[in-house]
Amino acid sequence: MSSNRFFVLFVLLFIIPVVYAQNFNLFIGSSPEELCPGSTGLFTDVIKNEGANALSISVSSTGTASSFSTTVPQGFTLFPGQSKTIYTYVTPRSTTNIGTYSLTIKASSDSETKSIDHDVIVKDCYEYALEALSTQKNICPSESEKFDFVINNNGKFTETYLLSV
Repeated sequence: MSSNRFFVLFVLLFIIPVVYAQNFNLFIGSSPEELCPGSTGLFTDVIKNEGANALSISVSSTGTASSFSTTVPQGFTLFPGQSKTIYTYVTPRSTTNIGTYSLTIKASSDSETKSIDHDVIVKDCYEYALEALSTQKNICPSESEKFDFVINNNGKFTETYLLSV
């Protein structure tokens, strides 16, 4: 009778936790700062196999930023205790509107799916300020006068400006 109790205790303590153990976890790594249109940022996330068996993992991305994102690798095998870094390169097109976009990284095995959400912030990197030094001048007919302006490039890039009247 005591051997039966020992067997039941063995099953409860060692086998059942293995059956119900999570297969893998997905962790947030690093994130880029705000991005300019046309520039590239890098998100890193980490997948760790915490189960007792090798897992075949597939990775995908969804969300409003997925159209200008690439995630690699998209598929791999993780052995027990092994970790893998997932890289997601985000490059907003030069025509991408300023704002916040969503990016969801999904990792799936045969038995479960996990996801991480990221915000991709696209900022205005082409800001400038134009200021007239004087807004009014008095002149007589047949005279000419000039108006002076100051333009400040407040953006991230070197720009060429063409001003016309």
